[in-house]
Parts: sequence; structure tokens; C-alpha cells
Amino acid sequence: MITLRINPFESEKIFQYLKDAPNKVQKAAYFSVKRTVTRVKTKLSVRTRETYTAKAGAIKSALAISSPTYTNLTAAVEATGRTLPMSAFKLSRNKKGPIKVQVKKSGGAKAVPGLFYSPTTTGKYRGALHRRQPSRYPLRVPYGPSVPQMVEKPEVFAAVEQDAEQYLANRFSHEVEYRFK
Repeated sequence: MITLRINPFESEKIFQYLKDAPNKVQKAAYFSVKRTVTRVKTKLSVRTRETYTAKAGAIKSALAISSPTYTNLTAAVEATGRTLPMSAFKLSRNKKGPIKVQVKKSGGAKAVPGLFYSPTTTGKYRGALHRRQPSRYPLRVPYGPSVPQMVEKPEVFAAVEQDAEQYLANRFSHEVEYRFK
């Protein structure tokens, strides 16, 4: 029979490692959740732009992160905001004929009668305007879908959710290995 004994100096190190382990695991969880949330925000923007023709700035500004803390490891990415003006989507202007608007990448551009682009810098609004009647006024700003509507579509949300779960697992194992080197 072989009997192994731990050196008394080594046993103190072992007890110290065991004492520090919960804090290290908690820090690893905190940093992995924090990194995952920023990745989810980025992926939501990218996946939304794969389906819709909205500009990146409009989508990113509507996504907000609530960061985790050491004691509370919950985090969220919230999409808030109103409907986006048509100027945030792809517009194609010809010299003759109505302006065409493309909201989804899968669908083609649709001609919208009465829609025109106002490049004026003297007024408050610069972008697409819609005139419903033959008279000059009233004018209205046309709107498309909002960022929360675009993000909650199954083709966008499901892919990001699956990627986030996989990334969180990989990130957590990496952080734990880094802390216990």
C-alpha cells in the first residue's frame, strides 16, 4: 500500500485555493455574461440588417443593454423606440416616376405614389415626405416598422438566441480556465 501525505505548506495553499474558488467562479460568470450581452447586441443588429434594409445607426441606437453586477448576474438587451421613418430604409429616386422603397431585403422595391424626397436644409426635416392629396399641403412623414418589431421576428431572434447560448457556455469555460491557471 502506498500512503501519500501532503506537505503542510502545500495544504495551506490548497485551503487558500478552495477559499478563493467561489469568488473566482463568480467573477468568471460576471465577465462571461457581460461579454455575451455585448455580443448579443451586435448580433441583433447584424441579423436584423440581413433581413431588413434599415441603416445600422437606427438599429444600434434603439438597442439598450442592462449590464450585470457581481451580485446580480442577469442582463438584458432591450429594443425600444418608435417606428422608423422611411428615410432609414432603402430609397431609390429616379428623375421621373415615384420613389421606390424597399423595407425587406427579400421583397423588391415598391413604388409609393405621392412620395418625394425633401433635401431642403432650411426646414426642420430632411428626408422622404408623402403627399396624399393633389393639393400642396398637408405633408406627412411616412414610417416603416420599428426596431422592436424587426428584432422580434422569428428569423432574427431564434438565430441570435441560439448563438448567445453557445457563446455564453464557451465564454464561461474560458473565463474559469483563465482564473484557475
